Amino acid sequence: MVGLALVERGIRDAIAQDEAAEQGERFDGALRLASEPLRMFTEAYARRVTFIRPRAVLDGAAPRTVLANALRTFRTDYVWVIEADDAPRHHVAREGLEPMPLPRLPDAAARPTALGFHFMQGGVLHELSGRRLDRDLRSPGDKPGWFIAARRLDEAALNSPALPIGGEVMVMPPDAPSVAPAGELIYVDRLLTGFDGQPVARLRLVHAAHELASVAAARRARLALMFGFAVVLLGIMVACLWRWVIRPASAMHRSLAAEDPAPLASLVAVGGDYARLAETLRTLLEGRAALRRALAERSQLDRDLHDGVIQSLFASGLSLAQARKLLRSDPVAAERALSEVEDTLNASIREVRVLIEELAPDADEGANFSAAATAVVTRACAGQPSLAATVLIDEPAAVARPLAHRVELLNFIREAASNVVRHARARSLSVSLRPGPDGAARLEIVDDGAGFDPTRVSSGRGLRNLAARATTLGAALAIESAAGRGTRIRLDLPLPAASEAGAS
Repeated sequence: MVGLALVERGIRDAIAQDEAAEQGERFDGALRLASEPLRMFTEAYARRVTFIRPRAVLDGAAPRTVLANALRTFRTDYVWVIEADDAPRHHVAREGLEPMPLPRLPDAAARPTALGFHFMQGGVLHELSGRRLDRDLRSPGDKPGWFIAARRLDEAALNSPALPIGGEVMVMPPDAPSVAPAGELIYVDRLLTGFDGQPVARLRLVHAAHELASVAAARRARLALMFGFAVVLLGIMVACLWRWVIRPASAMHRSLAAEDPAPLASLVAVGGDYARLAETLRTLLEGRAALRRALAERSQLDRDLHDGVIQSLFASGLSLAQARKLLRSDPVAAERALSEVEDTLNASIREVRVLIEELAPDADEGANFSAAATAVVTRACAGQPSLAATVLIDEPAAVARPLAHRVELLNFIREAASNVVRHARARSLSVSLRPGPDGAARLEIVDDGAGFDPTRVSSGRGLRNLAARATTLGAALAIESAAGRGTRIRLDLPLPAASEAGAS
């Protein structure tokens, strides 16, 4: 009898634990479901132009009306729109509720982009969700503020018929002791924390599991007979699952996640349907890798042609136009301009050959990077004699870059100089490469031309190519310009990695 009682108690405990785990999962899912409208509300409205514009644009009742309507739609009780320094813009409470002060938030310096925590206010538990407002691209200097929303989590809200909880939920103090299952009652506790990770309340679900008694009685009689059979059957099932499902699926998952066909070798060796599937998957991965390499090479060739050969041909066209003007008035100068065009075209031919042979362009421009950069700028400006260009290159800073990076830098300079010739109507152009701290370097290209608004440029490949080459170099690109005030292009180059430096 004692042994039978122990077995029965163990069965009841196991059933109670299973029921508690199942109710806990249902409870967690219900809490997530209840929180979803609040999270969607803050995510959606933090992007709305009505709230991301500067504060001066928000005067008036329109934003508050929008917020009041949104509170009803998203079943939310309070909303605050605040500045980056937590100064208030708007505060709206749901109809029938008194306005509530903004709860304490994490320090602004350490505040993440998204907020989500619980807090107590007036003896009532609340849930808070917050999102940083999107930046207004027309005012890039303004720091974005915050969109904060909160909802009450009183027992009426937690026991709403719309939530599939399957029991009664109570709000308890965070230090309330846990309660073990008793009879048919099962208790599930969840601690809710504030922004600092400290518990602020305990939610307790009380669930009546009426089937415990009947299930335990039914299982008691057949448990002994089924236990041995279940162990054997489970072992067979686990072995079969591992052999025919888990191991092959795991190998294919690892292969897909890493895009590496190596984990598929064991499946190919076994044979059968999995081997054919693995072979197909390996062929697919190899084809995808080859396609990516081809696309990368095509993209690189596209940039090299645009920034190299095409720019040289454009410069040749400007030089031919200049020679045509000088042909009658100054034949000697015209002959000199035609000779420069011939040199430029010969250099373009060499670059095309280099690209075909997959060698580095501009490798024969001079004995060092400074000479190559000077040649690139000279050819780009040949068609505009009135443009005075200066090139100042710190040769050690250039040599510290690997060869592939120096090639990218030359193409970057060529593209930028060509943009100046075509669009800036400048009188002077300055190109400089100076060393920075810890092996870094800075490339600056400055002109005194017409300038432009960088935020309004939407077409043309020049700026896109500059950005792509900056990404290839792992450098930070900054473009400062304004109408009538010239343009400054700054490229901050990091210290090259040891593996890259060894390739120079």
